[in-house]
Amino acid sequence: MKKIYWKVSGVNNLPDARFLNALDDAWIEFVFDGENERYISVEQANAISEWLFEPKLLAAFGLHQSEKYIFDTMKETFSQFASISIEHDLIQDENFLPLAFVRLDNHQIDKALLLNQKPYAFIIKSEHGFSERDLLKVQNLQKNSKVFLSLPENINTFKKKISMFDEIGIELPAIDEQSAGCGAVDAYSEIMESIES
Repeated sequence: MKKIYWKVSGVNNLPDARFLNALDDAWIEFVFDGENERYISVEQANAISEWLFEPKLLAAFGLHQSEKYIFDTMKETFSQFASISIEHDLIQDENFLPLAFVRLDNHQIDKALLLNQKPYAFIIKSEHGFSERDLLKVQNLQKNSKVFLSLPENINTFKKKISMFDEIGIELPAIDEQSAGCGAVDAYSEIMESIES
């Protein structure tokens, strides 16, 4: 069976974070971009993190955020890695890239392949799903980095396409709490089981 690792973008509540924390290989992404609807403050993120055991934390930032803000926030939240756009200036910082999850769209994969220094991971989105050509390029990216593919709407088609990989990361979209204090754990479980079956 192929190895699948997971990431949920924009986690903003403890039930979801605890669910991900209990998995073998799952990343919890907090969004620190004030212009993003999934924004969470440093204080909120730390209040969630203190209930977790050795979590894999990822801090997500927008294009407009400075290098200082990014590094300060990572330090304040004990985030080991930062998620940034491939268009961000920090993409040129070879010392930073080993700490980076680089976000891009599938039409930017060629740009990712040309990076001299490879990041820790890539997160690739595709509005219309991933073509066979995209996935062959993803295999090249995997030679030096982890790769997460953003889950498209059609899970069954996606499952068939990722069968070519021995291992792959999958980014799940954030799902809002069903009610106060009640996360979307059942929905995440259902998606994961569907992909792994």
